[in-house]
Amino acid sequence: MEAERLATIAQVAAGLSHESRNALQRIGASAEMLELELEGNATALEHVARIQQSQIHICRLLDDLRNYAAPVVLDRAAFRLSEVWREAWELLHAQRQIRQAELREYLRTTNLIVEADRFRLVQVFRNLMENSLAACVDPVQIDVTCEEARLGTAAALRVSVRDHGPGLNDEQRRRSFEAFFTTKPTGTGLGMAISRRIVEAHGGTITVGNCPPPGTEIIITMPR
Repeated sequence: MEAERLATIAQVAAGLSHESRNALQRIGASAEMLELELEGNATALEHVARIQQSQIHICRLLDDLRNYAAPVVLDRAAFRLSEVWREAWELLHAQRQIRQAELREYLRTTNLIVEADRFRLVQVFRNLMENSLAACVDPVQIDVTCEEARLGTAAALRVSVRDHGPGLNDEQRRRSFEAFFTTKPTGTGLGMAISRRIVEAHGGTITVGNCPPPGTEIIITMPR
């Protein structure tokens, strides 16, 4: 049933993307032309900027919807799991360069090697850190803790990503990985749902931790 539901969403996403792309491109080009025509008119340029932000939001929604519904095909290779969250942090340089943000690592094992899809896991950690940056006020502290774990009888690594933001209420905890649920005014509500699909495709788990507020903790357990 889940596969059929995702296949239906994928068909809808493909159709929406195809039908909307030309219109969105025209909106973008027209907005750029208006910027030139309205140079010096601060109020009008503010309205143009809102049009452009709305266009970007719609494009992101269509991309996220397609990524959510598409089959997760993994390209596995061996690497240190710490490389993934560090790369994700670097990819957020533009968002955090105007913020007071610090990433702190607590490594409780020396063996961080996993066989996984690096690109996909970077996507997961980038989403988690992006959520933390959006939820927290400066100074932002994001703590990543990695330790040995078990998944059934298999060796695994458990990674905790915790921030010092306001935390989640009961509904937010319950619906964190639900598609289209978001607490951000410009969020698509698909980031955490996509992250869960990626982690579960690896045979791992992703859950909301039980840390007391303030702060939010997401725990990823990855098989080696």
